[in-house]
Amino acid sequence: MIKLVVCYCLLFSYSLFAQCNTTVKIAVINNSPPYSYLQDNRYEGIDVDIARKVLQAVGVCFEFVEMPNVERAKRYLAMGRINMMMGIQYTDAQNRSAIYSLSYRDNVQRLFINKAEFLKKHTLIELLKLEPLILFDTGQYAGPEIDYLRSEPSFRDNFQSVATMSQRLVMLSREHGDISIENELAGQYFICEQKLSTILMHPYLVQRDPVFFIFSRKNPILTEDQRQQLDLLLLAETEKITTEIE
Repeated sequence: MIKLVVCYCLLFSYSLFAQCNTTVKIAVINNSPPYSYLQDNRYEGIDVDIARKVLQAVGVCFEFVEMPNVERAKRYLAMGRINMMMGIQYTDAQNRSAIYSLSYRDNVQRLFINKAEFLKKHTLIELLKLEPLILFDTGQYAGPEIDYLRSEPSFRDNFQSVATMSQRLVMLSREHGDISIENELAGQYFICEQKLSTILMHPYLVQRDPVFFIFSRKNPILTEDQRQQLDLLLLAETEKITTEIE
């Protein structure tokens, strides 16, 4: 039995490190908990953990490369300077420069509010009648309803673009805004960490979109067979997560 275990470990180690003449460079946006963040000089988070798990199972070498923002990472991916990104929504424009994996989780966006009276309103139109200032991120697609309302002259001034989630939620806590559109988990995580007890999450669902790993078309590193293997692993991982939630 011991010999069998040793033999298996050696085979596994070979499959893991045999292709280390090339390394998949994965863009990581630091300080984006719970999806990616640096802890004790090691990247952690939901996206990081899934990427690490499936790439190790495929048997390729990889490293995380910190990027200041998603826009910079997308430019580097298009140029082939990085090979992979995590947690990306589908767009036709992005599809021209990237190869998409199967989806492995959803990006759920909700309204975060600082007034309990807003809970009595059940739609965005009802909320907008109260003339709130809504903080949002132009780099994050929030769905067709938000796009339509932002383009309407009667509502255009109710929307203000603010670069980062931390800025938006701090502004909300200080009543420099009334509503902020945020990722459900990331918003709750930040509020809990920063003890922003005056902020509530409204039950209204703004948008739910699948997210993917994407690979540079110019320099994907992974072969087509390896990407297919990765997709099968992602499918199994997603089914496991769904079963645990149920």
